[in-house]
Order: sequence, then C-alpha cells, then structure tokens
Amino acid sequence: AAEVRERVPEPLRGRVTVAAGRTDLAGLAGILGRSGAVVCNDTGVGHLARAWGVPLVSVTGGEPETRWGPHPGGPGPGAVFRNDVPCAPCLKWACDDLY
Repeated sequence: AAEVRERVPEPLRGRVTVAAGRTDLAGLAGILGRSGAVVCNDTGVGHLARAWGVPLVSVTGGEPETRWGPHPGGPGPGAVFRNDVPCAPCLKWACDDLY
C-alpha cells in the first residue's frame, strides 16, 4: 500500500491515506465516509466503498469480476482492472498458484 502511494504524482500524494492494517470495521466506515476515492484489491473494502458510493478502482485476479467484483449498479463510479492469469476464470476459495 505504501508503494502504491509513492507512485501517486507528487501534487496528489499528500491527499492519499494508507490505512492498511491500521483500522477496524468502524474505523474503515469512517474513512470511507470521508474518502474521495478508493483503490483496493477485490475485498470487502471495495464492496463497502461501492455501497457508500465512493468512486472505486478495484484490482482483481483470476476470478470473474462479473461474479465477485463490485456491484455494477452501485451509486458511485467504479472501475475494475483484471489481470488475466492462465487459470482464469477461477471459482476456487483457495489456491496454491497465486499469480
């Protein structure tokens, strides 16, 4: 997360908050309520951001975003970036081959 923040252009970097591993669910809700946008992998954070209407960029892997990605009818804008991996589409809950 810190590496991603460092890649944000300097004029905007000061507006980026890295909260990875530093909050609980109530804290996350508070952060989302004040966020201008959220960039995350396909996790509950993305689903909550989408429900709040926060603009979202979600990065997914082998799973089909139409099944597991953020709800397409959410109240705010959303984009999904998907990395095509050799085993896609994947519907497994666990995998030893993490691409």
